[in-house]
Amino acid sequence: MSETAEQTPAAIVQGLLTALAAAGFFTLLFWGLPRFVHLPIKPEREGLCAALQCKEIEVNSAAQLLDSLHRYGLLPLEQGPVAAILFDGYPADLRATVKFKERKRVFINTLLPSALIIREEIKQDSQLLNKLTAALGGNINIDLTHEYQAWRHKVSLETAQRILQLTKKYKTNYLIELRHRVRPVPVSLILAQGGIESAWGTSRFAVEGNNIFGIWTWDKNIPGMIPGNREKGKKHRVRIFSSLLDSVREFCLILNRQPAYRRFRNIRRQTDNPLELAAGLLNYSARRWAYVHSIQQVIRKNNLRRYDNMELTPQRIHL
Repeated sequence: MSETAEQTPAAIVQGLLTALAAAGFFTLLFWGLPRFVHLPIKPEREGLCAALQCKEIEVNSAAQLLDSLHRYGLLPLEQGPVAAILFDGYPADLRATVKFKERKRVFINTLLPSALIIREEIKQDSQLLNKLTAALGGNINIDLTHEYQAWRHKVSLETAQRILQLTKKYKTNYLIELRHRVRPVPVSLILAQGGIESAWGTSRFAVEGNNIFGIWTWDKNIPGMIPGNREKGKKHRVRIFSSLLDSVREFCLILNRQPAYRRFRNIRRQTDNPLELAAGLLNYSARRWAYVHSIQQVIRKNNLRRYDNMELTPQRIHL
């Protein structure tokens, strides 16, 4: 007789319990893996910039910036398409060497490629949510974290992982709300607020920290500068960004997820018109409605809406 045949009933029961426990462990390991282990996901920018042949350019003077803008067809620029040129920042001598009217054009066309890159990043993330929505038959009333197993098998593992990352990035687990938050900010609005907040690329925070939108931080682990007019006892600093691209990315994330801009997102459910969306930015400045009117005026006066439908193209040198 085999050894198995000689086992007692108690031993058989014990063996079955051990097998079931092992099966449960491996089921949890493999099916729960995406929720607890982050698979390597390529950054949004990497894929976009590979396709668009993004070129990063460092400029140390206004003359260098002007030369680069002309060389890559960014100045003058009336229609597009827009070369994927990512400038590292604005030079310190921009105010002193370029007249105001021209300085505004330089500011706008320097920031424009970064604004368009971020728009495409957000569009790609939105497309992932649309793909999941279609796979769920339009059911968007789902908690993506707690109901992970209910939807995980309907998309690829990489897509599922990316969507989980979006719930953390945009601070909501609910698909219906995530779809409202993961939407592009009009390029014209980015350019208008950037111009206002940075004095058209000439403020100290823009020049020294690539902070185009006056973004604050209270986190000691994030690089920042102390404002010269900070009140005694205040702890905030003005953030330092490594590039204009990162500054635009953070600005759009703030509008898309912070409670202070819920009004902005609610208006966006009805329209993408930047003049109407500006009314959702009351909390961005202590000036409140005067600030909203300033944004609207800058958009109108500089005809910024023409940039909203421009597209990116691989960089081309204009000799």
